[in-house]
Amino acid sequence: MLITRAVQWQPADLARLVPISGSNPVRPVDSIVIHHTGGGPQETPQGIHEYHLRPEAAGGAGFGGCGYHFLIERTGTIWRGRPLWARGAHARNQNSGRIGIALLGNYAEESPGYQMTLQARRLIAVLEELYGKLKIYPHYAMPGSTTDCPGPALVRQFAALGIRWAVM
Repeated sequence: MLITRAVQWQPADLARLVPISGSNPVRPVDSIVIHHTGGGPQETPQGIHEYHLRPEAAGGAGFGGCGYHFLIERTGTIWRGRPLWARGAHARNQNSGRIGIALLGNYAEESPGYQMTLQARRLIAVLEELYGKLKIYPHYAMPGSTTDCPGPALVRQFAALGIRWAVM
């Protein structure tokens, strides 16, 4: 089984999520946005969920829960974050029809480990079995983005492994 762990959601938080939708109602997902979380080894998928859930006024992100659909730990363990049926909260004003995948860590200079990238490729393959060929974007390619996420080292490593990055 590819996905063995899941962020724990409260029913009331799940009830507030909006269904994912894209420009084509028959095919609601058309792309994937790859992220890094930017943190250190102490961060966890559940901790990211709690930060994303907490309102901005209380020092959180105010996303209503984990904004990413999947998170990949340094060990290669894949976590389900936001349910696939729900629109993400990972690329400001650019979430319609897009699945968010985040690799835990900061990959501005250091490349993600082999297990992380192997699992990311496997996850992308599974998602393409479900939805057909998907465009894969680095977060920084989203219109209005002001970040270098998922980091230049991750972008180079994915390209070296044959992942073709789409351009807007």
